[in-house]
Amino acid sequence: MTLAEIQKELPNLTFLERQELMAALIHLDPPPVSEDERVILEARLKYAEENPGREIPFEELEARLLERYRRRSDADMEPH
Repeated sequence: MTLAEIQKELPNLTFLERQELMAALIHLDPPPVSEDERVILEARLKYAEENPGREIPFEELEARLLERYRRRSDADMEPH
């Protein structure tokens, strides 16, 4: 299958199929991590290891972020 054929078929995939495809592509060719990003990741991993039980489920994180985004979005739409 050519790249053009693959690109033509992408709109026919479901959202979840496209997400799975992106994950597979990233797994094959992971993006580089900068030194600054590596330092942040190491610090977060260390914190998580030193503070077991402080994690929250992804669904809760997602809900918090969506709520925060909605509040900011609503504030941006208010007349100034």
